[in-house]
Amino acid sequence: MCNSDSCTVIAAGDFTGLDTFFSEQEFGLTQRVHEVTHAQNILDKFFCSHPFQYKIAVFESCLETKHRAILATGYHRHGNTGTRKKFVVFDLGDSNIHTLHHCINSCSWDNVYGCIDTNVKFYNFVNKTNRL
Repeated sequence: MCNSDSCTVIAAGDFTGLDTFFSEQEFGLTQRVHEVTHAQNILDKFFCSHPFQYKIAVFESCLETKHRAILATGYHRHGNTGTRKKFVVFDLGDSNIHTLHHCINSCSWDNVYGCIDTNVKFYNFVNKTNRL
């Protein structure tokens, strides 16, 4: 982020039990969710290095969960084309989350830290069924 103005860092997810103040204080990220996402708490968060590029909406999820859904929409979009988009919904089972953690931990992040190449590829991330 320090070496490139075009670099945008986003960290989003369920931060239950984690004090996330460090991400704002030490890394300059801004937490953009300001509505309750679970019970009476804001557990699901969206941190961004360029906070004014994203509009955040919190709404009831269509999935069976106690959490509300968060939608981050970029302001810099080039108009609505009126076409539908197809999205892949990944299986978030424990074994797949373990695989994700393993891939993230075993990946070399040197090029990202040095702002040489911000595209990170997880070659062994997708299993035979093309699900996480």
